[in-house]
Amino acid sequence: MTDEHLEAIGVIFNGMQECPNAPAIPLYTDLVTKSTFSLGEGESLTGAVARKRREFGVTPTSSDIGDMEANRIRYEERFGIRVR
Repeated sequence: MTDEHLEAIGVIFNGMQECPNAPAIPLYTDLVTKSTFSLGEGESLTGAVARKRREFGVTPTSSDIGDMEANRIRYEERFGIRVR
């Protein structure tokens, strides 16, 4: 995932957290809540962002959701990569 895509959904990739006896975990920071999170099993990045924002009481407006979806579509069209 590129920095452009991450910026479009409002997150920063922090890097990989090494875990003893387990695979490394990618960590992200949500620019809205300023919180760090990882993806749940089978969870998309946009799903994780929405989950984290709900945990902090940030309810996305229909405009926010529309913007995220529009950014996702533009990214997929530009790079030919499906993002979910």
